[in-house]
Amino acid sequence: MENFNLTGKTALMRRVLSETDSEYFETYKVSMCRYTNAKSLQRRLTSTLTKQPGQNEWIPKRDVRTMHWFLDDMSLSQENNAYELLRKHADFGFWYNVVSERSSSEQQRKIKRCVVAACANPSISSNLMSTKKRLLWHFAVLGVDKTRASSVTSIVQKIFDGHLIFFAPPIQALSTQLINACIDMESLVCRSFQSS
Repeated sequence: MENFNLTGKTALMRRVLSETDSEYFETYKVSMCRYTNAKSLQRRLTSTLTKQPGQNEWIPKRDVRTMHWFLDDMSLSQENNAYELLRKHADFGFWYNVVSERSSSEQQRKIKRCVVAACANPSISSNLMSTKKRLLWHFAVLGVDKTRASSVTSIVQKIFDGHLIFFAPPIQALSTQLINACIDMESLVCRSFQSS
């Protein structure tokens, strides 16, 4: 799923994944950033798995049919090797253990019953499009419209007014001005700073 900041991608994906039957599915969320590499990603994803006795197969720790790995804000640099880890799993169903230095017989890990869902911003996915096409073959890409300022204002206004109910009327009257100032500041910050 891709789109701009503040569109509700994460909330939407969380809701969809939370509505899956917990008897059959479990979700593990990984918050990504530009510093996430293959080693740190593999360490986090492997923590949700257990090794099958006598085999080189890794399955979800809980007795569920499928583990959903939800990669939130997949904003990795073009050179990042975490893409290759994900691609290796998607293409072949295994990855090589990059976390520890063990014998070569234990290096390859077959990963069973795990799927990946991810959210990314368009600039990130355009980087993906140009450099990591083989990884994108495994994703269905969905877009989410940018939330209109009036919708954001309306939602935040209701929440904020509920908090101000115990304040004096002159302070309550400042609600709209404070919300507009916060939205303007957030917009300025999004335009001024590079996303992580």
